[in-house]
Amino acid sequence: MEEGGTIVLEADVVLRKTGNHPSGTSNSYIAIPNVTIDLGGHTVTVEPIGSGISVYGSVFGLAANGITLKNGIVQQDSYENSAYPLYVTSGAKNVLIDNVTLRGGVQVVGNSTATLRNVTITAQNWYCVYLEYNSTCTIESGTFTRSGNQPHIYMAQSSDTVIVNGGIFDGSTTPAYGGNGQLIDNTLVSE
Repeated sequence: MEEGGTIVLEADVVLRKTGNHPSGTSNSYIAIPNVTIDLGGHTVTVEPIGSGISVYGSVFGLAANGITLKNGIVQQDSYENSAYPLYVTSGAKNVLIDNVTLRGGVQVVGNSTATLRNVTITAQNWYCVYLEYNSTCTIESGTFTRSGNQPHIYMAQSSDTVIVNGGIFDGSTTPAYGGNGQLIDNTLVSE
């Protein structure tokens, strides 16, 4: 795969951790800029690492600028441990997640920026959207279902920002959020 290329899935895929990227991270990261990953209506299932109560999620990570992920489902195979099957990380800028269903949430971390458009997120354990380390997420549209009393959005640092331009959050246009970051809810601005 080269920069600017497109991957189109022709079947469901299971990602298993078999080793590490030279940086020490899991090997299920896309680190080529400006690629489009068209799931073609298929499902990417990420297997968790470990066993018993020490199970934690492996991830499908988007770790380069200009990546577009669209048209399918991303999930972990163990719903009770499926906090975040999808990450935007490593300073990735201008990542677009479009027409994707997430069973579990998405993390936008490590000075990254992402836009969520027409997404369906059903949080399993924690938050629909989690931000950390000077990251920004713009929510354009979608349906967000939180887990229990957890907020839809959590921003770990004051330097994290979520911009809400649309979306339905458990039947409301106003998301529940927590943490220290800044929520800019443009749906509250009247014209």
